[in-house]
Amino acid sequence: YMQPELYTLCLRLKKNKGFIFPFSYFQFCNALNKVSAGITPHVLRHTHASLLFTQGFTMEEVSHRLGHADSKITRQIYVHMTEQRKQKEKDRLDSFKILS
Repeated sequence: YMQPELYTLCLRLKKNKGFIFPFSYFQFCNALNKVSAGITPHVLRHTHASLLFTQGFTMEEVSHRLGHADSKITRQIYVHMTEQRKQKEKDRLDSFKILS
């Protein structure tokens, strides 16, 4: 399933930039590289999953969206990222000083 907003964006890109759909993975990477600084399809995939989680999607729903065979794969990848984010937040709070 492609979200209507994404479909509209793809049509605009095709019309305005001359892109031809469907992209091969190589073509997509090259096009993305031309318009971004270091963003890769892999980064977009992680961003997409993270945004779904912040919107309240369940592990199973995100797993299905990413095409994982089961949610264990998703959990292994994204729980790790969640733990990193929690540690980063803790580090930031520890370095924040209320009293000088």
